Amino acid sequence: MPHTPSTPPTNNVPRSTNQQPMTSPFPSLLPLLSLSLLLPLLPSCDSSPSSSPDADATAEVQPDSSADADPEVTPDVVEEAEVEEEAEADAPPLLCSDHNGISADTEIAGSGATLIEYRGYIGTESPYQVLRVQIMGDNVGAVEPGVYDLAGTTFETCEVCVSVLAGCAVGPCAQFFYPLSGTVEITAVGDEGDHFAAHLSDLELAEFEILPDGIATEPLPGGEDWCIADYEFDLVAASTHDAICARPTVPCLGETLLDFSLESCATGELVPMSSLAAGNKALVFSMVTGWCPYCAAWMARMVGYQATYADQGLAAAYVYGENISGGPRPTLDDCLAYADRHGAAHEDFYLDHDGSYSFSTTTYAMWPWLVTSDTMGLPWATIIDAETWEYVYTNQADPDNSEFESTFLGLLAP
Repeated sequence: MPHTPSTPPTNNVPRSTNQQPMTSPFPSLLPLLSLSLLLPLLPSCDSSPSSSPDADATAEVQPDSSADADPEVTPDVVEEAEVEEEAEADAPPLLCSDHNGISADTEIAGSGATLIEYRGYIGTESPYQVLRVQIMGDNVGAVEPGVYDLAGTTFETCEVCVSVLAGCAVGPCAQFFYPLSGTVEITAVGDEGDHFAAHLSDLELAEFEILPDGIATEPLPGGEDWCIADYEFDLVAASTHDAICARPTVPCLGETLLDFSLESCATGELVPMSSLAAGNKALVFSMVTGWCPYCAAWMARMVGYQATYADQGLAAAYVYGENISGGPRPTLDDCLAYADRHGAAHEDFYLDHDGSYSFSTTTYAMWPWLVTSDTMGLPWATIIDAETWEYVYTNQADPDNSEFESTFLGLLAP
């Protein structure tokens, strides 16, 4: 089957004329490295038989020349299939030195126009691990039931993409594992409401690192390995949005947030966002950039709200993701200069950019894409009930912000 490189889904349509479009933070597509370059650097998993079959096992059994041979009797021949069965019986189980096997506590499948995905979660609290089987971009609709070789694949070249992530919390995971060998058999695939089913066999994965550009990968010297000899799943696929919101670590509108930390522009230190809720009733997060003209108008509005309602329990956190030119990761000085331009307190500003993507933590701490249109724009604002930590409002569902004031005033009421 011809391969077409897939691209991550994007959601670039602004919600209204007072918001700028923002790209969806779906996982980036990562390039394939030559397997011949990977193997000398990576930990190996010994999957070869501990001993070869008897050297004489396939030889024809000759009659005894000293005995009278019965012309009716022909020599016995050991069939090739019998030799293969013997070799399989002698082969030791697939073993890696660091991780072996996987057993999911929570399973989720989703299907949409640009992503069909299975996720098996190991653990329901941070840090957790997750096995992903994904069909993305142009491969959606092109991948049919069949067996796909996973040897040496990462997201740039795979038709069916398989990976294991470990050390995951809100935002990026700490470890990324991609296949060196193995296969996946897709047994069912389709639209929302159809089954998504597959069988992974003899999977050997190695740990990779994502390079600073956020796209390229390379094997991590001395990294860990992971073997999965056999794994199957068969689930009815929900919509992509519902599948994302079903993840145990991605709170959507109406759900309770997990705590997460952002870098303070004032101190450079990571600050748990739950600490902002102490003693307050409503907490507003505003996601802004230096290049967004509507963000400037929003800043003036929010600074005014703070001056009026701070003593009644309104707190604000401004999340700065990009400077005026977009470009590379903004500096703390960029962030503070933006705060000064808009008359906001330095201690209310936080930086969220992982070196490759802006708002990479915030958008997974409070999922902004909505089932109604799966689009979002900037400025992005949410309201959190500071007493329950519930995600109660996003202006992505209220593009003219008509409900914003009534929502936070409701939380401030005695």
